[in-house]
Amino acid sequence: QVAALAVTALAALPSTTSGLSSANVAAMSATQFAGLATTQVAALTTDIVAALANDKVIALTTAQAAVLSSAQVQALTTSQTGVLELADVAAILPAALSSLSTAAIALLSEDQLRSLGTAQVASLSTAQIRVLTSVQAQAITTAQLVALTSTQSSAISTTDVQALYNYQLRVLNTGAVAALTTTQIAALTGEQVIALTTDQMAALQSSQVAGFETADLALLKTAQLAALSTAQMVGLTTVQVA
Repeated sequence: QVAALAVTALAALPSTTSGLSSANVAAMSATQFAGLATTQVAALTTDIVAALANDKVIALTTAQAAVLSSAQVQALTTSQTGVLELADVAAILPAALSSLSTAAIALLSEDQLRSLGTAQVASLSTAQIRVLTSVQAQAITTAQLVALTSTQSSAISTTDVQALYNYQLRVLNTGAVAALTTTQIAALTGEQVIALTTDQMAALQSSQVAGFETADLALLKTAQLAALSTAQMVGLTTVQVA
């Protein structure tokens, strides 16, 4: 019986789980599951993955996590994702991580989110970016923010934009800032507006500059105003420049 097999015996099985039913996998101990070869883990069906008990998910080795396919990662439940070890989260391939359900993304802990590498962050879909909570947004590291693409930055919810700390906002690359929507720009608080760097100000589109709240424009520092070109300010209304 599977439950009685030694770890070494399980790992010695052919590099396919076709001979193991979901009942067989369910009968394994967490230690036995952790002893499966990476080829065996890679061959697990999505149904078997979705049915894995949390103790087996916790027991995943980084080598096993690294061979999970997009389909397998997509099959993970929110409960399973919640117990993934930080090292395992970091080991998931970027292409596979982009398939993680939005429900699972929204429930990642702050530590799990911070464990993501920059390549993983850059691979996140706009749908995944959009469901991040404000608490998660504040947990994003500066290195991760720098890794965001312009497409991803425009997908950040206005709630998350407002939740960003000033030091986080200041590290967004100019391409990401230039991609912010006018709605995102309008959502910036006064403190966030005056935290923008001169390079970020210079990267803004005229429509974005026009998106600033009148009260926020009044807070701009001299250096920030000097960074704006005439072309950028062409969209300002008479009320904004009054």
